[in-house]
This record gives sequence, structure tokens and C-alpha cells, in this order.
Amino acid sequence: MLFKFMFRIITTVTGLIICVAFTIDQPSGNQFPKPYSCYGDVCNSNSSAEFCDVVYRLCRRCEDVKNDCFSRMMTYNCTEFCYERRYLLDTEQLRVSGCMVPSAPEHGSYDVDTTHVAYQAPLKVTCDKGYSLKNEDQYTCSNFSVWTGCFPVCEASDNSVVIHVVLTVILLIVVVMCGVAVIMFRRRCSRKAELTGQQQEQAQTFVSN
Repeated sequence: MLFKFMFRIITTVTGLIICVAFTIDQPSGNQFPKPYSCYGDVCNSNSSAEFCDVVYRLCRRCEDVKNDCFSRMMTYNCTEFCYERRYLLDTEQLRVSGCMVPSAPEHGSYDVDTTHVAYQAPLKVTCDKGYSLKNEDQYTCSNFSVWTGCFPVCEASDNSVVIHVVLTVILLIVVVMCGVAVIMFRRRCSRKAELTGQQQEQAQTFVSN
């Protein structure tokens, strides 16, 4: 008698434990419009419950098993969801894929040693000596490998312009002086030749007399 009583108690407690465990682990189907249970692989039409869970026989969302996409565990009803998710992931990857470094501006160079920069990375420019950056706007890698901002331009600074003007004037003066010196040298040589010719004529006349 005691044995039967103990057996009934143990059986009842075990059943309660199994029921509680089953209730805790199973996904909730009551969040979907009734009937939230499914038959075969058919779920509520026009609802967020998109496929039938083969274990609990309840309709679930494809978002709950998104990691099963394109694996042997993928549910047929979630095929469209998986392809759309892959498209969104690939698009996002392209959006933040970074940019190729463009050609450096004239009289300047970029402060990078690679041909590719990360997404939203600014491109810093260093101008050559005597040149300064014309625009201060950052040239930034934006969505889908597109550069935003003004392309950097290195232009001659005010001091370098003055130096170039002074050097040009000095060069012109030197050229003019060289030209004048050449002309004066030619004139002197021609006069000397004329005097030499006259002296020879006088010498010949003296000899003949």
C-alpha cells in the first residue's frame, strides 16, 4: 500500500516537472492571432508567424531562426526572408566597404601609405614647400565608396609668389645686362677691326711712297 502511494507521488511530481520544463522551453505562440498552432508547414496567413516549428508545432517568425538561412536547417517558408536578408547584408557591406585613394593633387601628397581607406576616414593632404591647402573641407570616404567634400588643391602661398616675382625680375635684369655686354663687346671688336684696317692701309701707303 505504501509502495503504491509513493509510486503515485513520484509519478505525479515527475509529470509536473516535465510539464513545467516543456512550458518554459517552448516558444510562445499566443503572441500571434488564433489559431496560432499549425498543421504541417502551414501557418497563419498575413501574419508575422511565417513558418511552423517542427518540434513544438507552433508558428514562428523567420527572424527567430535567421542564423539558419542557407543551411540545411533553413525552412522553406523562410526562403524569401533569407534572400532579402542576404541582400540587405550585402548592400550594407558595400555601403561601408571603404574607398580607393584618388590621385594626389598637384604639388601635394596624401598622408596614407595604402591604396584603400576605411569608411568615413578623412583623407589628409600635405602640400609641398611654398604651397598651402586652398580649401579646409575634409575629403571623406562616404557611402558606397564615394568621396564627399571638396577635392584638395595646393596653391602657391603669398610668400612664394613674392619670391617668384623677385627671382623673375632678377633674371630679366641679368639677361638684359648680358645682352648689353654682348652688344658692347661686338661694337668694340668692330671698331678695333676698323682701326686695324686703317693702320694697314696707312702702312702700305707709306711703303709705296
